[in-house]
Amino acid sequence: MEKKIILSPSLMCGDLANLEGSIQELESIGMDSLHIDVIDGSFSPSMPLGIETIKRIREITSMNFDVHIMAKDNEFFIGEMLKIGVESITFHYETSLHIDRYIQLIKNSGTKVGIAFNMPLVIEVQTMYEEVLLYVKNYQGHLTNGLLLLTDMGSLNTF
Repeated sequence: MEKKIILSPSLMCGDLANLEGSIQELESIGMDSLHIDVIDGSFSPSMPLGIETIKRIREITSMNFDVHIMAKDNEFFIGEMLKIGVESITFHYETSLHIDRYIQLIKNSGTKVGIAFNMPLVIEVQTMYEEVLLYVKNYQGHLTNGLLLLTDMGSLNTF
């Protein structure tokens, strides 16, 4: 089986005053996937793109939307992203009371699903690594991707 590497540039790094121009630039160089951070302002302090903005972006491009939800209310945002018609949804396990339900909700819509893990402190990496492995083992066959967040949410600082 041939593996395909998919690059999904983050829309958050685009020109927020001219998102359409940034998207057109990415399309012109052959990019076919966008990484979109959906942030509630509570789980993570930054909130660059709202649901209405993402809806408008869906109207102007056929690029695949790789959505990363950083929110305390995953179910609400999962539902909104499914309505928009995104191709992939990754949500944080730390804020998920019903991981199985979220996975099934996303999978049943025909959308790819992943779980994100926040790596908050370098000192906790070993414990987090063990926890990540446990989740991957428990949900193998159900997930299409995973995400390890190695930055301080809401900033450009890395650990």
